[in-house]
Amino acid sequence: MISRLLQCAFSLYLGLLLLTPLSAQELGKRKEALPTESPVIQVDLSKLEPLYPLPSRASAGELPGDDVSGECSPAEVKSFELRSAAPPELRSVEEESEDPEEQEGSQGKPTNSQGERANVEGTKGRRRVIQPSDPGDDGEEIGDSESNTDSSKRVAQPMGGSELVVKLNQGSNQSYGSRLKGIVNEGGNQAALDIFTTSLNSNGGLARVYFRIYDSNVAGSAGPQIQQAKEAGLRVLATASGTPEDLSEAEIGRDYVGAIPAYARRVPTDPQAWADRLVSKLEQLPVLPDYIEIGNEPDRMESWDGSLEDYLNLYHASVIAINARFPEIKVGGMGLALAESPIGESREKPALVSLVDYANEEGLDLDFLSWHNYGLASQMRYSGIVEQLRTSLADSGRLDAELFVSEWNIRPNARETNVDFDGAHAAANFVSFAATSADLGLDGNCFFMLLDVNEQAGVTDLSGQAVGALTAHGIKKPVFHAMEFVDQSSDAELLQVEIPTNEYALGGLATMVRADFREPQLRLILANDVVEPQWIFQKACEEKGLKPGEVLRRIFPGMPSLEFLPQETLVANFQILAGKSSAEWEAMGFTQTERSILSDSIDRALKAVEVGSKPRKVSVRLEGAEDVIVDGVSRFDDSHNSLLQARERLLPQLNQLESLAQLNSVNAVCDRLAANGINVPGRDAIQDGSDLFNSLQNLGLSEPIQSLISATFKKTLDEERLGGFNTINADFPQREDAESAGIQIDSDTLSLAMAPNSIIVIDLTIPGIQEIQPGKERGETDSEVFSSDWLLGLVLAIALLILVFRLNKKPEEE
Repeated sequence: MISRLLQCAFSLYLGLLLLTPLSAQELGKRKEALPTESPVIQVDLSKLEPLYPLPSRASAGELPGDDVSGECSPAEVKSFELRSAAPPELRSVEEESEDPEEQEGSQGKPTNSQGERANVEGTKGRRRVIQPSDPGDDGEEIGDSESNTDSSKRVAQPMGGSELVVKLNQGSNQSYGSRLKGIVNEGGNQAALDIFTTSLNSNGGLARVYFRIYDSNVAGSAGPQIQQAKEAGLRVLATASGTPEDLSEAEIGRDYVGAIPAYARRVPTDPQAWADRLVSKLEQLPVLPDYIEIGNEPDRMESWDGSLEDYLNLYHASVIAINARFPEIKVGGMGLALAESPIGESREKPALVSLVDYANEEGLDLDFLSWHNYGLASQMRYSGIVEQLRTSLADSGRLDAELFVSEWNIRPNARETNVDFDGAHAAANFVSFAATSADLGLDGNCFFMLLDVNEQAGVTDLSGQAVGALTAHGIKKPVFHAMEFVDQSSDAELLQVEIPTNEYALGGLATMVRADFREPQLRLILANDVVEPQWIFQKACEEKGLKPGEVLRRIFPGMPSLEFLPQETLVANFQILAGKSSAEWEAMGFTQTERSILSDSIDRALKAVEVGSKPRKVSVRLEGAEDVIVDGVSRFDDSHNSLLQARERLLPQLNQLESLAQLNSVNAVCDRLAANGINVPGRDAIQDGSDLFNSLQNLGLSEPIQSLISATFKKTLDEERLGGFNTINADFPQREDAESAGIQIDSDTLSLAMAPNSIIVIDLTIPGIQEIQPGKERGETDSEVFSSDWLLGLVLAIALLILVFRLNKKPEEE
């Protein structure tokens, strides 16, 4: 950009000089100096120089870095051996000394009581894959080219390879823009949304709002959230779900902790009445949402107890009713807990494909498809579901239909205490998901959720008790900083990143970022989101036709589903099984084929534990570069930019902010009560919510008034807690140079070690590589661009010179 501006300025300056009127004497002297015959002007384009020479430097060579002893180089890593024949006995993980590294990841919500998933075939994704550099123990490579076009041949193996390739001259000519920006702001906390919109350029992002039809005051609760999100420049997706009690059957179902009421899960007795109720509630909103999502995880018994046919009938009634009253609203679904879920026992095809088929048969509008993604961030690459949905939509002429992941995170809840959400693991999951989403061309996603929910008094920040990107007092967790890094590159060109076949832990985004007064920079955001043994075991079994939940319950009666089983318990059970003999397996009723499948699945799962416990060596080759300059590095892992280590230091400040927030919330409630003629006894002595509600107990307030007071106090407290967010931990995150970060540079290749569940952000300058500019052809060199520009300027200058001579010649001749 700067070079082009300077070229234009110089050409303009030259043109002004040439157009300046010349005196007759000066013109006569110049005419005498001109030769009688004009010489032929020859320009050597190869010798034209840019205005500012590109910097160059020698290779940095090897740099000292973090100790990764025990790791082997990518060239030494061998592919994991898949055994097709049943061995006489199972091998333990200690015997697998030559196997490669593995990954880790979990499935968030089960789709049924056994925690099973559909085994769905798909087609190749947009992200290209490369083969591991070395063969496996049997002399054959895992993941040949054929496996990249058929998801049934994708293998949930421990590792596909550790070399990533960034194609500097094969970008997309597009940015990912706002497609990677989206949140669920449960409760509509305005202060939290303000942090989000001021920290990120949120325009065009996606905000999800719950529109619970069974809530009599849904317009009052969801309306303000929709309005504030729209004012912030976000698109709004409202999730319509839940059956009102008067449209639900009288039968009471099972209660689930944290789930919607049992009656709300029932299939509406009259789908048309449900659709009419939805439209009437939309009419009460001050601002309409952009999208209506019909259903919220109808493939989970905690949300919906109906069949696929029941859902399709409800969608049919809803889309017709909405289109008739609000044709500007886009309608879709299904908001599945798992994209591949079939809903029911049929394994023929995913429910989302069934929805497309049904819409085609009935002539219904279907503006988008949606689902949730918990656990492995790259699950969509493994399953091939996005390609399958795109194909289904294309075959029916629905090329404009959008694909949304309307809810996602590592898990939907913190399971009591889980610091993964407060540390680098959530950041790694975010970057890996963002890379997968960008590669597959998704149209939007909503991270669950923006703000930690703290239902109790006191400070719970950074204690592993909530899933938000911001703590209750507004501390930006590593995952929020990852959002900021991704946002900073949202308008730059997205470059192609190649990853190895069947590699699901490593992922990354590469973008060309324009900088002022210097060469454009390349930004790499890399993640090592390790794959959990639960996922490895589950998919390894399903690849061979076994149902993992049923298998484990045959061995361990009463075992809960994989998603809710602590990893340490699962691993301990796997280690027990790995030591069993063939006779013991036979005594438990397993066939030789089943023993072979289980042997392979258990070995892979145990290897995942081993790989997920140590740093992983990664190389990134920048194809098209001759030299690399690292300008800065930011690492997020257990030792770098870790807020968990800073909690004790921040605790006094957090306690002070909490006390102030409690006091301000008490005063706000007391003022509101006083305005309605209710004086709170002992107001001056009340310091927090506990004191307030103790004082209100003896006033004999009605239940509606008590509910109003409670809601007012909570909303005010949530807002007040964020009052000092920008004063906490202002020195975070910290940056390093390449040497401190342990990055070794060899010509066009970066070598580094990535801790488990970590991210690294690397800003680089690559001499000779320019950001693709408008009008520049793919693969055209910068010297060619400069040469063509300067040649054009030279031709224009000559033309102007000829014009000046002709204009000044006529007066003399006359």
